[in-house]
Amino acid sequence: MNTKLVSRDEKKIVFTSEISSEAFEASVNRVYNKMKSRFNIPGFRKGKAPRKIIELNYGEGIFFEDAVNELLPELFEEAVKELKIGKDICGMPKIDIEEFDKNKAIVIKFEQELKPVPELGDYKNLVADDVKFEVTDEMVDERVNKERENNARIVSIEDRPVKDMDTVNIDFEGSVEGVPFDGGKSENYDLVVGSHTFIPGFEEQLIGKNIGDNVDVNVIFPKEYHSEELKGKEALFKVKINSIKEKQLPELDDEFAQDVSEFDTLEEYRADIKKNLVESAEKNALVQKQNNAIDALIESSNVEAPESMINEEVDKAFRDFAGRIRQYNMDLDNYFKMLNTTEEAVREQLRPEATKRANAELVIDAFAKLENIEVSEEEIDKEIDEFGKNMKVKDFEEFKKELKSGEGLEGITASLIRRKAVDHLVSLVKFQEPKKETVEE
Repeated sequence: MNTKLVSRDEKKIVFTSEISSEAFEASVNRVYNKMKSRFNIPGFRKGKAPRKIIELNYGEGIFFEDAVNELLPELFEEAVKELKIGKDICGMPKIDIEEFDKNKAIVIKFEQELKPVPELGDYKNLVADDVKFEVTDEMVDERVNKERENNARIVSIEDRPVKDMDTVNIDFEGSVEGVPFDGGKSENYDLVVGSHTFIPGFEEQLIGKNIGDNVDVNVIFPKEYHSEELKGKEALFKVKINSIKEKQLPELDDEFAQDVSEFDTLEEYRADIKKNLVESAEKNALVQKQNNAIDALIESSNVEAPESMINEEVDKAFRDFAGRIRQYNMDLDNYFKMLNTTEEAVREQLRPEATKRANAELVIDAFAKLENIEVSEEEIDKEIDEFGKNMKVKDFEEFKKELKSGEGLEGITASLIRRKAVDHLVSLVKFQEPKKETVEE
């Protein structure tokens, strides 16, 4: 590989790299084989025309641009590796063909933006808010009651009227000034009384009624209701109660604990819940302390992430956002229409946090360098082991080999260094009681 450094300053690096004539010719052939089916040449069946014939008809360079583009990613990656700048670059490079001769080496010039090096403040005397947590009996009760809800029985009720939290099966038809409206009619609809699913005031009017009763339910549509025709309008719903069901919770005793857990007694079950809550709270508190420490470092430093870094973080955040939407089997376009928003608006909302993450990366990397934070081979191997376990890798040795080559190793090393750097930063920060906010009268 023939990579040459042209220039480098604080903001960018310029370098050249060469594509050999052999590599270029091989790429041209690959492109030809991919694209030949697109060409209609008289005297040849579609997709059967030889490369030379296509070049005679469309020009010798018909495949050249695609061939160069095919080789560029690997060429850039190898050049970055050779120059050892993988940790220093951000954004996409500006690319120019400096010399082109298909019979000689083709020279490509790359102009690549570099991450700025922030000026760190007095990081050995940082002060940040401490994070306290408390796990109460009420929090344990909440977990236990949730499990009771999950194991509840739904039973039919025949001998009493409707009460709060019952599930009633109803037929209903709504009208405004005697005229039925779209969406106001349904049969055999299951409604949980007290769930606030329906218009305010609807569910409460069913309480005290019995199976078979016909009930007139009078309501007023909210002023912020989604239908323009119904906003603020008085409505009458004719409702028939078909059935009543209630949720019966299991008794809170040792038998319940045995049914829902590996423990023999309720006391043991509650103790385990509390232990898990404490562990979770400790982890969350540590993460928040780390974030507070990083925020303090950013505030004390002179740092401004370039647009390319921020845009990359926005892209990542948007991909995560889109993935969560699709998990609910919802189309993104429909989601935007439903909330009367756009992709551009969502990206803009994500931008402040993306900027913060980009600035955090810069100051942490600078801090790690100043503090000479490094990782050992053993730490890297341990991290790869954890990756393999979490991903349930079958061929672990091959997986390990892949990760320890090229960008994989760089990524793991950078991630480990940043984690160690954050832990070290937390050890240096003086944590204080959060200031209580006062409200001026």
